[in-house]
Amino acid sequence: MIGVAGGREELACHLAALKQRSGLSSCSEWGRKSHISSSTLHRYCSGTTVPPDCRTVVGIATACSADDEELVELLAQWRVATGQAALPEIVRPAPESRRSPRPRTFS
Repeated sequence: MIGVAGGREELACHLAALKQRSGLSSCSEWGRKSHISSSTLHRYCSGTTVPPDCRTVVGIATACSADDEELVELLAQWRVATGQAALPEIVRPAPESRRSPRPRTFS
């Protein structure tokens, strides 16, 4: 399983590739389309920081015309990069008692 640092690097590479593929000429242009500052986008693509929430990831992907499949992949990478990828432990019911219930008596 990829750790947070590896997830951060993977997300950064994916975001940089997405920008490149989209044909956007600069982080400034990308910033205008996604309503995020160009310096912040640069930090995301270098892996220095990670988008703070999934809405930011969606905005970035939308500005680059990412398809649904790629968006799902980006969100999964974001979850790993932010340490949210681990599924919560499944809560199992307590084992049933092997004793038979006492019969009720009514007075």
